[in-house]
Amino acid sequence: MKNKVLENDTRREILRILVEDGRKSLVEIARSLGLSHVAVIKHIRRLQKEDVIKVQANVNPRRIGLHLVLVLLEVDEEALREILSRFKECPRIILLSSMVGGFNVVALMIAEDDNVLKCISTTCAIRILKGIRRSEIYILADLVKPQYLPIKLPFPKNKDKPPCGKDCSVCKMYVIDKVCLGCPATKYYKGDY
Repeated sequence: MKNKVLENDTRREILRILVEDGRKSLVEIARSLGLSHVAVIKHIRRLQKEDVIKVQANVNPRRIGLHLVLVLLEVDEEALREILSRFKECPRIILLSSMVGGFNVVALMIAEDDNVLKCISTTCAIRILKGIRRSEIYILADLVKPQYLPIKLPFPKNKDKPPCGKDCSVCKMYVIDKVCLGCPATKYYKGDY
């Protein structure tokens, strides 16, 4: 089914221009399309209202020392709903989606250092929930495309408990081993972000 908002050729061209260079000024866009900047603003607002675009800054994770981790899960139907619900607010997850096939959940996560990578691959709550049949972890080496991702920084650090429900204050890797930085959404977070 075609998106009604994108049936408009002007909006499609504005979208193409913004995807190519999101910092292009309204005046430049208007000039290239033979429109007024007011008309361009109206089209952009419509694209935003219809949830086609979101204006935001994206970050190059490599340039700020973040590692990317791809987590694949094969889960039963109940665990699928639970994971998508519990982890949609996790500050370390950049992408979370259900999939069709053997693995039916994919998560793209960020880790501040090797210790956090270890935590994500061993004790992180996304891999230890009931109903997970199989999981695989891949540490991504070079992010070729896109180079910039929608990473929400600085982390919020305002909750007592992580969005996933795990409790940092009793986690062995956080309290005893002192290798985990804690959940970035909580007051327990010891990282720099």
